[in-house]
Amino acid sequence: MADNEKKKVSNGSFESVVDVKPEGEPHVEEVEETLHRALKARQISMIALGGAVGTGLIIGSGTALRQGGPAGILIGYSFVGLICYCAMISLGEMSAYLPHKRGFAGYTTRFWHPAAGFALGWNYLMKYLIVTPNNLNAAILVINYWTKSVPNPVWMIIFITFIFLINLLGVRVFGELEFWFSSIKVIALIALILFGIIVDLGGNPAHDRIGFRYWQPPE
Repeated sequence: MADNEKKKVSNGSFESVVDVKPEGEPHVEEVEETLHRALKARQISMIALGGAVGTGLIIGSGTALRQGGPAGILIGYSFVGLICYCAMISLGEMSAYLPHKRGFAGYTTRFWHPAAGFALGWNYLMKYLIVTPNNLNAAILVINYWTKSVPNPVWMIIFITFIFLINLLGVRVFGELEFWFSSIKVIALIALILFGIIVDLGGNPAHDRIGFRYWQPPE
């Protein structure tokens, strides 16, 4: 149809060529998609569950429990969890309404101000520059409980190399590995909770029921 008028439009997620027919009925042809769904639903669900279980919950809960007590840690986790829930619900609404590949900084730029988006982007970068070494140190602390025959820098290099290689293998391999790693993390957390309940109720070698023996005000 040589008489058709072609127009190039963009809706934020992909660009399209619109052929406007003489009758006024547009025909849309997708030219380039910038977002591709490469993760499966089970991978996304398990990554979300595993991402909520971090080193702070597994390793830092003991210190928080000792310093703040059971009621304090319950109130603290509930308050911060409510903030995180509201933030994730808001992010989900924006992602469903206007999907794009620029992440948190892109939504902040669009819905608030470019300066805030710029600051958030750098803040997000600094967060990963700090959290990643912290997670590696936490992993080394766990390994040192079992063995100290290997120097800590060697473990650090092994973990960094492993993480780097995973990110080079593509989204599908990354999603599958994250699914199984997150599954192990969730199963281990459930096992630890059940183990704690069993030990507390007397399922230990001494058959001693602990109960609320240590429910005391923090020192």
